Amino acid sequence: MEIDFIGIDWYAPLSDWRDGTAHLDALSGTNSIHDRDYLKSNVEGGEGYDWYYASSADRDAQLRTPITDGAYAEPWVYRYKDLRSWWSEPHHDRIAGVRQTSPTGWVPQSKPVRLVELGCPAVDKGANQPNVFIDPKSSESTPPYHSTGARDDLIQRRYIEALLAYWQGASNPVSSVYAGPMLDLAHSHVWTWDARPFPEFPTRDDVWSDGTNWRLGHWLTGRAGQSSVGEIVGDIAAQVGLDDLDTTKLEGVLAGYVINAGARARDEIERLGAVFGFDIVDRASGPVCVPHLKDSAPVMVPAQSLTVRDNGPGLSFGQEAKDTHPTEVRLQFAADDGDYRPASVSALGLEHEIEGVIEMALNGLADRDLATRWARGALSRMQAETRTAALSLPPSFGALEAGDCISLDAGPDGAVWCLASAEGTETRDCELVGTRGGLNVTTGPQPEGSAAPRPPSRPVLILLDLPLRAGEPARNGFLAAGWSDPWPGKLTLHAGSDPDALTARAEITAPAFTGQLEADLGSGQEGRWDKANAVKVRLKNGAFSNATQTRVLNGANLIAVATAQAWEVLSFTNAQLEPDGSWTLTGLLRGLGGTPVSGAGVGAKVVLLDEACVTLPVHDHEVGTDLTVVAVPPGKPINDVSVRTVSARYDSAEYRPLSPVHVEAALSGADLQVSWIRRARVDADAWAYGDVALDEAREAYQVVWFDGEVEVSRSEVDAPAITLTAAQLATLYTSGLSAAAVEVAQISDRFGPGAVARCDLSGLS
Repeated sequence: MEIDFIGIDWYAPLSDWRDGTAHLDALSGTNSIHDRDYLKSNVEGGEGYDWYYASSADRDAQLRTPITDGAYAEPWVYRYKDLRSWWSEPHHDRIAGVRQTSPTGWVPQSKPVRLVELGCPAVDKGANQPNVFIDPKSSESTPPYHSTGARDDLIQRRYIEALLAYWQGASNPVSSVYAGPMLDLAHSHVWTWDARPFPEFPTRDDVWSDGTNWRLGHWLTGRAGQSSVGEIVGDIAAQVGLDDLDTTKLEGVLAGYVINAGARARDEIERLGAVFGFDIVDRASGPVCVPHLKDSAPVMVPAQSLTVRDNGPGLSFGQEAKDTHPTEVRLQFAADDGDYRPASVSALGLEHEIEGVIEMALNGLADRDLATRWARGALSRMQAETRTAALSLPPSFGALEAGDCISLDAGPDGAVWCLASAEGTETRDCELVGTRGGLNVTTGPQPEGSAAPRPPSRPVLILLDLPLRAGEPARNGFLAAGWSDPWPGKLTLHAGSDPDALTARAEITAPAFTGQLEADLGSGQEGRWDKANAVKVRLKNGAFSNATQTRVLNGANLIAVATAQAWEVLSFTNAQLEPDGSWTLTGLLRGLGGTPVSGAGVGAKVVLLDEACVTLPVHDHEVGTDLTVVAVPPGKPINDVSVRTVSARYDSAEYRPLSPVHVEAALSGADLQVSWIRRARVDADAWAYGDVALDEAREAYQVVWFDGEVEVSRSEVDAPAITLTAAQLATLYTSGLSAAAVEVAQISDRFGPGAVARCDLSGLS
């Protein structure tokens, strides 16, 4: 078998970050888990390469055990991140810990490596443990090591950027065997891009049950389109010729940003800086965007090392007057609601006063929660900057520039200070402002469905007077089916003999599958499989499914089709979805419950008879009269424009006796004998013994005699047979039986005569 590549699911950690500033990675000089250089340094370094944690206790205490190999000097055997060595070295089996002399069949550098999956969850400290996920419904759900569980879109982006950037160019060795790179990035894949449309996924929790997992999950859908703040600032600067602006230290993401025609680049960058907390500072290396927020300071300045200033002490602290402190930030933004309407939020300080209100505007897309967090971050930074300090640095600190942060062994405990300005050469007079960490926002907006108003939707209401289904108890009313788009949750049905006598009688809690015929439905035979016809229907909603003949005989796949006479109830075994979205139903079982099989034309209504159809009770005195029925959505008055009103007559089809079968006529001498077999509407499928049970109060039949189309006699009998004597025949049929016929119907005391069975007598003449 030819093997083309080596595939690996790659979820290796690129960080070992903790909150605060006392952990090893922060003490080594890294200011943020989002630092690209920090993450890239751990692609071939850090946990799983240089060292490992022998236990959970060691991880908590950061007791790192070096990865070594003792006598064989092949530590890469135990480094799960050392792709380079694994790919380029011969492999020797270790049997019972002993390295075998002969190598395996692996040829070093013989096959490229593809990362068939790589990715990182969008959660705080996701790079610490990118293989885990948060799903409350799963027993394997867990946050990454030391994660707060907060959403973080930026760490997902930075993890992927760092991994892919590291393996570009010289870092990715070229094989001497196949002359290609070790790592085949062109055929590597980031997990995960979801084929479901955004933002319907993840917002449509009525369709997909995993939508809530998107917020902290590995999904790129809805995040790949976001841009880092650094990229936006860099692009604005490049358009006005400032190509060398360093934006690599900026954190934060934006789902969208609008620049109005004629706006100045400086103003746009200042707006972004005010919200995301950064300034542009000129340094020896060029212009740099320097963030305000600092959790830690890499430089500690002892008070005894400071020089005495000409105009005062070497170190002094200050605080702006309280009446100048910002107490509220009001932020205008573009609502990420599909219409991008202007919106505003407010962030208040602990001691809110009327004075000190800061008005800010940003043409960035956000939801209200995200915009509020932006405003709170801005207010927190502004309040921290009311603390000031002044000092003079000796030449030994000459490398410090404006924007750098320091800590002091004097003044407020644990405070981090930012150099707002630094003037002078040998002695540098510096002005400092306070900073505050922990409020950086590194997420995009939470996706929402469209908030655009929709016009009221008047529901479709269909009332069906149908025979009972197998096993169905007496309903004494209509089957009611409703549908609307959007579905309001339920419909309350009010009914009465006139609009002033309406009473609430039923609730439809689910939309029915309804539609109409796309082609004529031909006639069929009652209770028979119909292989000649098909039901071609277009549904307003829902879908059909196949069923076996056994399931159909047991009541599956029942539909009702409106014919010119009444509703025909039929079933089907096969449902085919056509390319144009319509359905073709075949394997039809026609005329169920004695319903008419005369067929129906294009446009006839079709309803799937399932649990969405409910009973609408009809009182005894309302049978056979026109009823007014109103379907009312929740919270609407009965006369609202969104209600549906229909008029219908309930004729108790569920109590109509089925037509007799096997009607037979024969002459016995000069007498005419006619017999038949009755049927039953209820519990008629017990065929083990005897006749079906009588489901009427008494056994009675109406017999009507015809000469041509003229009724010549009508009578009632209490048994499934009747005899006309020769004298009676002579009286009824003076011209003989050449045009004679008889119709038989079972009688119900509640309904009256039911469906008729007709027998032609002309052949007896």
